[in-house]
Amino acid sequence: MLILPEHIHRKPAEKKILALGGATLIDYRQDYVQPVYETCMTQHLLAFVLAGEKRVHVGGEVLSLWAGEAFFLRRGEYAMSEIAAESGPFSNVLFFLEPALIDEFL
Repeated sequence: MLILPEHIHRKPAEKKILALGGATLIDYRQDYVQPVYETCMTQHLLAFVLAGEKRVHVGGEVLSLWAGEAFFLRRGEYAMSEIAAESGPFSNVLFFLEPALIDEFL
């Protein structure tokens, strides 16, 4: 199981990371097939797909997300994630948000 966002910091992939008080922004790109990984979120995640296709398996459903689409996963959420090879290079922007930041905003 991959623990996110911690795993992304160590993963050898094309990425840019910006950490701001309570939030981490990651511009993440990948041009190879990613098998299905089980993941657990240690922070809330808001993700925007910029290119390619991302498949997220959560709650017994499979969400196929394409460029221009977004999804949100709560802290503690378990999900399966994969990048589809047939859709070409993949890129997305990930916003990992600490619960305190969300609480302060709401």
